[in-house]
Amino acid sequence: MGPNYSPPDMPIADEPAGNLDSLRSKEIMVMLRHFNRREGITIVMVTHESEMATFADRVIQFKDGGIIDDRQPEREE
Repeated sequence: MGPNYSPPDMPIADEPAGNLDSLRSKEIMVMLRHFNRREGITIVMVTHESEMATFADRVIQFKDGGIIDDRQPEREE
């Protein structure tokens, strides 16, 4: 990274683990969690995979354009 690099304020990750094997998917999610925890970066992630959603601090589920659930997922850590 160059001297003028600054991380985005709030990146949007659209299916960040889509089409990846389970090992690579977990690596991506650990990396995103690192950015959130250590760098203080809020990340908005869109996923259809409930396993990937468990990495989030908050899960908002939508259906037909409306919110149907807003919760903190249970952790498998």
